[in-house]
Amino acid sequence: MYDRIQDIYRDTDHLATALDAIKTKDDVSQGVLVAVKAALYANSELAGIVSDIFCEHALSYQAEAKDHE
Repeated sequence: MYDRIQDIYRDTDHLATALDAIKTKDDVSQGVLVAVKAALYANSELAGIVSDIFCEHALSYQAEAKDHE
């Protein structure tokens, strides 16, 4: 699960960065690119937050399991 979350984080960040390579002078197209990049960066940030929460949650269970051993 953690690895998949990390993949999502990396993929969305890379896709947002790749959109910078698209050059257009059309205002509407530029607006669409900005909106898509913003959504990708937001998803990347959310994946990072979920990853952190997942790690904290998993670590608490690991500590609890060691206490019972």
